[in-house]
Amino acid sequence: DRRGAIVLDADLLVLADLSALWAQLDRFKPNQLYGLARETQPADRELIKLFRNYTIAYNGGVQLHHLDHLRQVRQGRCNQTGIVPLSWILGHERAKAALRLTR
Repeated sequence: DRRGAIVLDADLLVLADLSALWAQLDRFKPNQLYGLARETQPADRELIKLFRNYTIAYNGGVQLHHLDHLRQVRQGRCNQTGIVPLSWILGHERAKAALRLTR
């Protein structure tokens, strides 16, 4: 699928079927470029408290990139960008079988 890319950390153990992650590309709005998982590590949440303007952190270990939307930005056909927070965790003991968008 050339309209998207999945970026995974090299030390990640994938425990779920990635086809559900690919399907999330269909749910992106035209101005949404990336899907990232929210950070789940308690140590990182404590660190975030030091930065009061930031209430949500994202884990870059699993990323979904909508390449068609990125191409449109590069060609000047899209002037807004956004991140889609995804409620999935891959390679974690609490891995979810169904991947879905959160708001």
